[in-house]
Amino acid sequence: MQHDSPAGSPARSPTKSPASSPIDTPAGSPSDVLARSPAESSARSLARSLTDFPTHAPRPPQAPLPLSGIRIVDFSHFIAGPFATMMLADMGADVIKIESPGRGDEFRHFAPVPDETPAQGAPFMWSNRDKRSLSLDLKTPEGVDVARALIRR
Repeated sequence: MQHDSPAGSPARSPTKSPASSPIDTPAGSPSDVLARSPAESSARSLARSLTDFPTHAPRPPQAPLPLSGIRIVDFSHFIAGPFATMMLADMGADVIKIESPGRGDEFRHFAPVPDETPAQGAPFMWSNRDKRSLSLDLKTPEGVDVARALIRR
């Protein structure tokens, strides 16, 4: 059933004709959008997004990193925190990882751990790249003082 649109032209039917292409068809009314299959919507979104973005220009090798000069004192451990601070370090932040004395971050012992580098499993190594590390006993007043001094800077 056709209804007149407010502009006076006939509204589009919620069903598509088999000859039309999802990329060539204009957006139409909300009911047209709902009638599209997920694949048609994805194809339309991809085609639109490829033309909406400017051409990528690589960062010049000597350009400063966006977080240069920012210090992050990292008290995180295991997966999510080290991964997040790894990205900050990748963008130039000075990340100082704080670990407890003795065993350190449990992620150090997560497999695979090469025999020649005990306590330095592969996931620990890649998630803590570009960071400095410091062992602090935060259960002592001295350790807390050092941590506070690092944060103040």
